[in-house]
Amino acid sequence: MGTLTVDNNLSKLSIYPYTFPKVEIIQELLIRRQFYRKIAAKTLDKLLRESFACLRSLRYESWHDVDPQQQLCFEKDYTRLLLHGIPSTLRDLSILEDFNKLLHPEHFKQLTYLEQYTKRANPALGKALSKSSRLLTNLSAAFLVDAVDFFASFGPTNNPNANVIPWENLQRLALTSRLLHPKTAGRNINGMLIAAGRVAAFMPKLMVMEIWNGGRRHACVFLYTNINGKARISWECTWGRGFQLDSDVINCWENVPKQGQHSHGNFTATVKLKAWRQRDMKTYASIIRRLKPRCGIQHSLSQFQLLIDEHPYPKSDIPT
Repeated sequence: MGTLTVDNNLSKLSIYPYTFPKVEIIQELLIRRQFYRKIAAKTLDKLLRESFACLRSLRYESWHDVDPQQQLCFEKDYTRLLLHGIPSTLRDLSILEDFNKLLHPEHFKQLTYLEQYTKRANPALGKALSKSSRLLTNLSAAFLVDAVDFFASFGPTNNPNANVIPWENLQRLALTSRLLHPKTAGRNINGMLIAAGRVAAFMPKLMVMEIWNGGRRHACVFLYTNINGKARISWECTWGRGFQLDSDVINCWENVPKQGQHSHGNFTATVKLKAWRQRDMKTYASIIRRLKPRCGIQHSLSQFQLLIDEHPYPKSDIPT
């Protein structure tokens, strides 16, 4: 593992500035988790600005760096990329930062009967993505970004003003948050869900929003759907009824306006509580298969690989 960068000295070999050729025919860029080397954010920014000027879809499944210093540098440059490097043509963005216990043991905390991934996402990344995603139609960000930071400007103690730029085109949004864990105080979870509802008020075309988290023996997802004028919220987790949605959360989501179809507060949300079995949850991949836009979160081939990792063949079944 490591980071790949463009050699800036290449420009010295020519009398002309070194730039990438413009390739307008490419509209989709896919980098799956099988590519273990991380592409430097500066290099990715150069590709997006100079070569892929007509890009409409970007899916990047990177690995958390094993070198903490390299990871910090990557996150700093990635923040600038999110703020200034996303092409105006881009409509579908899916980013996922992969990890596992073998490569990143320092980020795993063993509790009584479950594990907790303790890595805190860089707050600057979530705030940058929130600002730069206003033109997107579909957005998924897993682990590299935390929903708390994406919704930071809309918390219960903040008052969004009339100058908020809406997400005019956004239809599907999926984010992870480490707050969705059985050891997290309920008031913190409810506060984030209120902020999410306040953000949804500025997404007039929103059909699906999922906030989720998962790991060994724990999983949780908050789901909002608004399809054909029928709005619903649901809460599904592995820790039973140990957590309850606050009435302020329910009221907030009931009053999410649907511009052009419903007046403010003209539809209601129903709450569905459902418990999952802890033993069914082995990694975060266990919950992805239960999410609504699962292929928008992680490529199907990557999901298949993780399924094999969860359920390896017995040694007796491996041909010799």
